[in-house]
Amino acid sequence: MTRSLLIAVVILAIAVVAGVFILFGGNQTRTQVVGLGGPDTASAPAEETNNGTTPRGDEASNFAPSATKYPELAAVTDPSSAEEYLAVHPTDIVIGNPGAPVTIVEFFSFNCGFCKQFHDEAYQQVLANFINRGLVKVIKREYLLQRDFIGLELLAGAGAQCFLDSEQYKVFADLMFDRQGRLDRNNPADALVPLFTQAGLDEVQARACMAEDQNRTLVFMRAVQAQAILGVSATPTLYINGQRYTGTVNDYAQLSEALRTAAN
Repeated sequence: MTRSLLIAVVILAIAVVAGVFILFGGNQTRTQVVGLGGPDTASAPAEETNNGTTPRGDEASNFAPSATKYPELAAVTDPSSAEEYLAVHPTDIVIGNPGAPVTIVEFFSFNCGFCKQFHDEAYQQVLANFINRGLVKVIKREYLLQRDFIGLELLAGAGAQCFLDSEQYKVFADLMFDRQGRLDRNNPADALVPLFTQAGLDEVQARACMAEDQNRTLVFMRAVQAQAILGVSATPTLYINGQRYTGTVNDYAQLSEALRTAAN
């Protein structure tokens, strides 16, 4: 083989390698999701938004939820029984009379269409006829449908931990369900700030609460334990005085009868 032919072969080989790199490596992008591996963490498949992009949150790569990370939250993040988990905790926002004889624990998602229907219809009747009359109190607990990234659901729950009272939470929940499907899920923190400020937080406080690791861990592990301890797999799911409600959630007549029975 002549020297000129050898040089030509080498140049051709380099060109082929470079072309392969450009084709298969140079233009490759990757969407980072939160790592949830380990013995005391849990994960669920990520869901895509309508435009096929993965929602993101602030400092997503720094969030590593763990059941044992905050011992003071153990009753929620690492409960020993269903009874302990379903009890009213200091981290809960209680809607209604704290001394009401009937307690509803509602597992819901701000992304859930059925939850919006329940919130807009049957729940409003329960609010008027039972909660506002001091007969029933409600504990709303977020059940994250999307857990493998920091998205709107998680940040909404984390920020809500900073509300001073149930009235602020009620305003926020009304806004969230009213605007369901119209919030920018690619920039969830920015999308949520106006709702938090309308509910009573200032912007600095809202962003700090959404970014707070303890708040995020609480909301995330609360959802994980709802599935692990209670077998919750759909929203909305109601527990009335510790018993799972098996009736039709949006059938107010059926639901109100269950509440009257629980009160007696």
